[in-house]
Order: sequence, then structure tokens, then C-alpha cells
Amino acid sequence: MSRGTRVAAISSAVLALVVVGVIVTVVVGRGHAAAGTGTSATVAQPARTSPADWVFDRADDPSRTIVRDKAGKQLAVLTDGARTVDITGRSRTFREPRFTRASVTVDEEVVGDISDGLLVLVGVTHTDTSTTAQTMARKVHELRILDGEKSASETGAPILVVSQFTLYADTRRGRRPGWSAAAPAEVAEPLVQAVVDALTSRGAVVATGRFRAHMLVESVNVGPQTVIIDL
Repeated sequence: MSRGTRVAAISSAVLALVVVGVIVTVVVGRGHAAAGTGTSATVAQPARTSPADWVFDRADDPSRTIVRDKAGKQLAVLTDGARTVDITGRSRTFREPRFTRASVTVDEEVVGDISDGLLVLVGVTHTDTSTTAQTMARKVHELRILDGEKSASETGAPILVVSQFTLYADTRRGRRPGWSAAAPAEVAEPLVQAVVDALTSRGAVVATGRFRAHMLVESVNVGPQTVIIDL
């Protein structure tokens, strides 16, 4: 979070990675949540376009998702609650992405998970302080990286905070990274918790990983969008 601190934001549940010192990776949620399970649809494909080129726009009255190709041509309309759409022409079946998400699993137990929010990976270096943690929390909470250039403080998007000392890996020499820039666990743990506490005090919905545990961190990042913040 001090100079040498980096923050990255990703479009997924968006992903935020914070190194208290700090490197932060943020995953920003850009998915379109709908009631029930994901919607399947059969859509016209007169031209061979890739799903990677499709654009999903939400509309109201009724609540629906409009699927267009990159040229803006409408391919399908998926109304919430409807299962399939049939359109003339060569067709194919696809599944609409519902939302971004992130989770942390320890010993087969999910200890933290979010949807359409920020995944924040926090790394701490030796010069970080509680003031650094407060500044990082404010930056993550107010950073306008969600849809419509809005922030988690404006939308109420949840934030998953995970400690990540490897953000301070030094790979400039040889083939084996060095970890000397990462603060020791007894210094890093209270500062990671300080970030969590500061976010909570700001009214954020916060989930966490488990410090010093062997964690399985999963992220679905739409975009992808990743932002690195240097303080």
C-alpha cells in the first residue's frame, strides 16, 4: 500500500488484489444476474459470429437480456423466466453468463464467496502501517470500476479479501522468485485484518479468506478487467 504497493481490479465478481504495501487485484462484476438458473436459448446465426463477440444488454418491462453481435445486430431476446427462444435461420445453443463470482475454499469448506463484487488480493510489505490499510480500504471501496463507472460504495457490491504475500515476488534475477519484500506473517496478518475492518466500518459487505491457510481461490472474471493500484 506504500510505494511499491500494487492493486489490480478484474471484471468478474470483479477481482481485487491488495498488497498492503500493497498489491491489489480487483475482479469487477459485470455479469447480468437473473432469477433462477442460467437461461438457455437457441439463437439465429446467419453469420458465423463467436460468443466472445456477443454483447448482453439488460432491459426492463419485462426484465430481459438482449443479445447482439459486435456489429449491433440483435440475435436474441431472453426474457427472465423464459427457458428458450427460437429464431429462424441456422441456430446454435448457448448459455447466458449470469454473473461474476469468486470464492475461497479451505479443507473442502467454502470460507468466503461473493457474486458481482470485488475480489481483493492483499499483499503486505515492510513499510505498511495501519494508515496504509485505511487508505487502501477507501481506495478499493470508492474505485469506480463497476458497470456505469460506479464503485462498490455506490452499488453495495460485496468484497472478498484474501491475503496474498506472493504479490511481492521478486522475479528480476534467476528462475526462483524472492520473497524478501513481503512482510512476515506476524506483521502482515493484522494489516490485512485492518483492511477488512476499515471496509466493514465503511458499510461494505466483506467476505474473507483464511490467513496462513492453504486456500483454493476461484474467480469468474467477465471481460476480463484487472486494475493495478500503486499507492
